[in-house]
Amino acid sequence: MPTIVAPPGKQNWLQCIDDIQEDIMGRLSDHLSNPALVNHPTPLLLIDPAYGINVGDNMIAYGELVLIERMGFMNHTECKVIQSRGGVSEPCGNFSHIPGGGMAFWHGGGNWGDLWNRPALALPRMKTFLQLVKKGKQSLVCLSLTIIRNKNIEK
Repeated sequence: MPTIVAPPGKQNWLQCIDDIQEDIMGRLSDHLSNPALVNHPTPLLLIDPAYGINVGDNMIAYGELVLIERMGFMNHTECKVIQSRGGVSEPCGNFSHIPGGGMAFWHGGGNWGDLWNRPALALPRMKTFLQLVKKGKQSLVCLSLTIIRNKNIEK
């Protein structure tokens, strides 16, 4: 197989992505090596990955999938709240179908808070976070790009 050499600018970009993923994996290493997680029936839940028309969000979702595989989770569970379109992911609902004890990742993107002033997108996603916190026994990881709060957002 031929060796592909990327131009210097692309090499820096790829190295940056690799460094970010290595940092995330390092910070989560204690959780990732926990036998309870490794042997869990649904060790990793990806919540609301963006499968839709926004190319940027789709690229973020792709990066999340690559990260998940780099962490060793070749099979993961997904559920949708509002962004995951196209029938790829099942609805999250109240998470009663997800056993506790795994790790939950929320899709990044910009729909965390009121940056875009679209509470119809932000609030349902925020409520899922609270639902899993109340459920307990779940490691929670938010891969958000933006978390903006102002006094005008609904509770």
